Amino acid sequence: MHRRLKISMMATALALALPLAARAQDDWRHHHPHYVQAMSDVSMAYQLLRRAHGDPPARPAEEQAMAAIEEAYQTLQNAAAIDRRNIDDLPPPDDSTYDQRGRLYRAVDLLRDAREQLDAAEFDSDARGLRDRAKRQILDAADATKEAIRIMRY
Repeated sequence: MHRRLKISMMATALALALPLAARAQDDWRHHHPHYVQAMSDVSMAYQLLRRAHGDPPARPAEEQAMAAIEEAYQTLQNAAAIDRRNIDDLPPPDDSTYDQRGRLYRAVDLLRDAREQLDAAEFDSDARGLRDRAKRQILDAADATKEAIRIMRY
């Protein structure tokens, strides 16, 4: 009899827990899951721009891109904090579009990927404003990096 009671209580607890778990999973979808991936991508783009040793003609454009990336990274950190994301656990940058064109092209690819990560719907109005600001900053960084590429070609 005692065993049946335990089994019955466990079944009841499980029956009550399943709807709560489903609701928690539904709530999780409303948080923007891509801030940390975008942070990882812009961080790697920054590292690629920072490693310029012998490219003096493009350096001002690269420094402009690096400043925009720093601003975007800080904005993404703020958005991730609002969305309760662990910013200390960054995933590796997206390597799916890597080619052999060089570090500046790779930085542009990473910045494009970071911007695409931010295209998902955002339900928190505070985070939405930060997300939109980060998208503009990433676009500014990509434009400056493309300008560095243009300078290096000529």
